[in-house]
Order: sequence, then structure tokens, then C-alpha cells
Amino acid sequence: MEISSNQAKDWTLPNGRFSVSAKEFKTVTDQFFDGVLDAMQKRIEGIVADGWNRADCHLDIPQLVKEQIQRTNLLRTLRNKKSETDWDIARKALVCLETEMKKSSDRTRRAAIKNQER
Repeated sequence: MEISSNQAKDWTLPNGRFSVSAKEFKTVTDQFFDGVLDAMQKRIEGIVADGWNRADCHLDIPQLVKEQIQRTNLLRTLRNKKSETDWDIARKALVCLETEMKKSSDRTRRAAIKNQER
């Protein structure tokens, strides 16, 4: 299949930034993980009800059920866990790091210019 230049352009992303609030991000990620776990649960329930009929591989159904419970419990635990990161300190540290990197880059650039002048 050949893609025309107009079609290719439609798939090109511009440079930019996008931000959402922490609450919006949490809502979307919760919906995503709930959807994944729900789909997995339905598939497992189907396998438990109907059995595993594929001859090309073996499936340990009790282990599959156990692992799904573990995944569900892990997600519940992670949702209840509070962040231990002080983001204000992290942001301040990044600003300091950016400043130091710029100073270092400026020093390197000045040294290179001096070497060229010699």
C-alpha cells in the first residue's frame, strides 16, 4: 500500500507540550488499568467455564486464576499508596541542574573559542 504525502502528513506530530492535572492523569490511568484487568478477568472466567481446548499448549488454570487475584490486589495496593516523592524539591533540583549544565556548557564553549584563537 502506498501512502500519499497528504496521508503521511496527517500522521506527523508537531513538537509541543501537553499537560493534564494529576487528578485527570490518575483518572485516565485508573480507567486504563481497570479496563485491562476487566478484560483479563472476563477471559479467565471464560476459560474456567469452558475449559482450555487448545492442544498446542498447556494452561495451568488454577495458577492463572491465582495470578489474576495477585494482579488485582497489587493494583489495589498501588492505588492506596501515597507518593513518597516531594515534587517541589525535585523541580527545584532540576532547575539547579539545568543552571549548572548551562554554566558548564558556556565554559566549554568559551574554552573552545580560546583554543581556536591560539
